Amino acid sequence: MEGSRILEMELAIGRPLTISAKTARGRVRLKAKVSYLGRHHFKVRLDKSLRKKVLINGQEINIRLLGDKKSLPLDSRYLRGNDVETIELVLAIPGGEWITNRRNFVRVSMELLVVLTRRSDEKIQGKTLNISGGGLLAVFDKRLMLGEDVTVAIEIPDRPGEEVTFLGKVVRQIEYLNKDNVFGIQFKRVERRAQNKVCKMVIVRQFEDRRAELKLLTSRSEF
Repeated sequence: MEGSRILEMELAIGRPLTISAKTARGRVRLKAKVSYLGRHHFKVRLDKSLRKKVLINGQEINIRLLGDKKSLPLDSRYLRGNDVETIELVLAIPGGEWITNRRNFVRVSMELLVVLTRRSDEKIQGKTLNISGGGLLAVFDKRLMLGEDVTVAIEIPDRPGEEVTFLGKVVRQIEYLNKDNVFGIQFKRVERRAQNKVCKMVIVRQFEDRRAELKLLTSRSEF
């Protein structure tokens, strides 16, 4: 997810999606691909140009990620790009699962080693795509069963051998960049100390991301 260290659960540069919106000229439905990811907005490149001023700033846009059979339509907002005939639009990052989980923990993109232990004591390794204080999304080396309970062990960055452990439940499977072993794990029973460690990792990553974005904006303003 190079260049897109945001709260993304499923968005990724190049990810295909459909966009639909109700306009004065009827409902518009377009195919597009994600071309840029920011913290609060993202850009999509349309498969065909859109006529001038079809969309109104701030209006609701419905999004569906292609290739994800289990995804539901999500609501976003059109921000800018349609003042002229265009093939690129700027949209707001949707709420819901992409920004927070049901416990309202901030979610960030982060690659960490995670090991699941099943009730049969079988261990399954994976790497997280994103994580929050209430759950994670990861690519695993084996398929999981939706609804199964697992023990989750996550490495602590820059502290070799140290990890945090949770009891979790497999709550979601998605198709992600042609990988079908991508599952969402919800933390069920969490010790406060372990949860605080995860939240601290998230806060540090947020700080690093924002500092990088500020550095990029500063360098652009110098030209």
